[in-house]
Amino acid sequence: MKFAGALRAIGSDACIAAAQRLEVGEGGNGDISLHLRRANLNTADTIVFARAMSGLTDGEGLTLGSLSLSYNPGIGDAGASVVARALPDTLTELGLVGCGIGDQGGEALLHWAGNAGRLRMICVEDNLFPDETKIRFVALARAKYNLYVVV
Repeated sequence: MKFAGALRAIGSDACIAAAQRLEVGEGGNGDISLHLRRANLNTADTIVFARAMSGLTDGEGLTLGSLSLSYNPGIGDAGASVVARALPDTLTELGLVGCGIGDQGGEALLHWAGNAGRLRMICVEDNLFPDETKIRFVALARAKYNLYVVV
């Protein structure tokens, strides 16, 4: 499984545990939740992760329903931007709390979230967003009545 291999290549304990869960078929119906909180992810790791994420829906028969990369301050703007470009439209929940994300990453996430039809919750608090970006997240929640945003 390409995605599990990418998680193993990143090598943190949280990523290896997630790879093991994927390999034994946790998720059952093909809809998975992936929580890599406090996994010491950095920008380079997110590039590996984002490249592999496309394989979930393209060839591995899995869909990503919930994703949390929270409390990985090394992700930053560049990592958040890469992840935002790779996020699938199957995602209903996204957590990027305390990931060192500023305006550039916030813009990428706003762009993705604005087009994500199944998204129901996005938690992006404790980042480095300027007030204008925070206001745009709040406006997005108002525009999409079924979206809960924590910023």
